[in-house]
Amino acid sequence: MKPARGLLVVASLGRRENLISGARRAERLGAGAVEIRIDSLPARDRTRAVEIFARLKKVCSIPLIATVRSFAEQDPAAKRTRLSEPARLKLYGSVLPFADMVDVELDSDRVNRDVVRLARESGRTVILSSHDFRSVPGPGSIRRLVKKFRSLRGDILKVAAAPQDSKSLAEFLLACLRLKDIPRAFIAMGPLGLVSRIGAGDFGSCLTYGSLKSGYAPGQVPLQDLIKAISIFSSL
Repeated sequence: MKPARGLLVVASLGRRENLISGARRAERLGAGAVEIRIDSLPARDRTRAVEIFARLKKVCSIPLIATVRSFAEQDPAAKRTRLSEPARLKLYGSVLPFADMVDVELDSDRVNRDVVRLARESGRTVILSSHDFRSVPGPGSIRRLVKKFRSLRGDILKVAAAPQDSKSLAEFLLACLRLKDIPRAFIAMGPLGLVSRIGAGDFGSCLTYGSLKSGYAPGQVPLQDLIKAISIFSSL
């Protein structure tokens, strides 16, 4: 089954998978891109990130997204990796020849401008992201994120947040729907957020994320189930 037109289904891979076989399986299942969570990899694999991306590029025909998530915006319920900002920037720069897209946080002020510059020099797509594991941003916070996104000249704005009730979920998804002039992905994390992943395209998102094993964010669902649900949902 294929996802709805205009929605890119991303398979997140990291320390829990064999990255080569995982990327191949994700592509067979219908993923439109593969995200490699470099920050989640064991130290020995981070040191050979270039080699891993080079191999992935040979076996995978769909786009590769390089993500080196900051410690502050990694899932606090999972095992987190603390990397210095120079180390993160070095990892981004090293894999750019083989990555099609990069994801870096809007609040990572010590690296994001350099990551955007390197990506622009290489002709890569830039996802500028924000993650809040406790709540959803209000209108003022969303305006701040959009303003910073524009100033950094990103390509896709990604906002992942944690609604605490149906009201905050509805407000979050409506904010995505109303933000029509930039490519964006608003992802509601946790048990309330399933609709934001399955119905992502209907709320204006251009990306949604699934996993092959346990997710890399609260509420992330298995890739095969996600693609099947999107296909059913979009046909209604």
